[in-house]
Amino acid sequence: MKNHESAIFCLANTLRKAGFCLLFGLLPATVALAEAKKLTEIEQDVCTTWMGTKMLHMSIFQPEKPKDEYCREVTDPGDAFVVIDLLDKELRESPVGIVIKNAAVAENNILVSEPPAHHPNGIVTLPVHLEKGIYSVEIRKEGSTPEEIVYRVRVNLIDYSRYLFPVLLAALAIFLAQRIYRRRYLQNAIARLRARSGRK
Repeated sequence: MKNHESAIFCLANTLRKAGFCLLFGLLPATVALAEAKKLTEIEQDVCTTWMGTKMLHMSIFQPEKPKDEYCREVTDPGDAFVVIDLLDKELRESPVGIVIKNAAVAENNILVSEPPAHHPNGIVTLPVHLEKGIYSVEIRKEGSTPEEIVYRVRVNLIDYSRYLFPVLLAALAIFLAQRIYRRRYLQNAIARLRARSGRK
């Protein structure tokens, strides 16, 4: 009896150890999958862009609406914070400078300028006041191979291009519906005339 209980105890102990081994073996894979999913979501974010092969993200927040996040389209003018997230390690280890300009003005159009510097934590925050108009956020990496990208930011402006396709699609649908209606109307009219001619 004791031998039987001892065998059961050994089996249970072995299964418990195997379960712990399986759990700790799967844990890194689970973490890796979660990180990969998060990275995919960031890559698909419209506020994410690439400087060559290096990824970065820009957000714009306004103190009056702290829960709202913008990047390329800002609904209302006012004070704002432009937050640049240097997601790539190379960007965090290189001097990066940022300039915010009023794109509608040719001269003296620099609103905020952040000289090239290292940002080991990867976050750069710039306060700026935005009026109605179009702005450019220029991000430049210095070093042996300088690179630059530009975000275009629209403030309190309607981007009519986003409505162009739906309007054209609706116009095409109306045009086709009218053609079909006219064709059916003519077919019915011809059929009525033929019916009258047949009765005569």
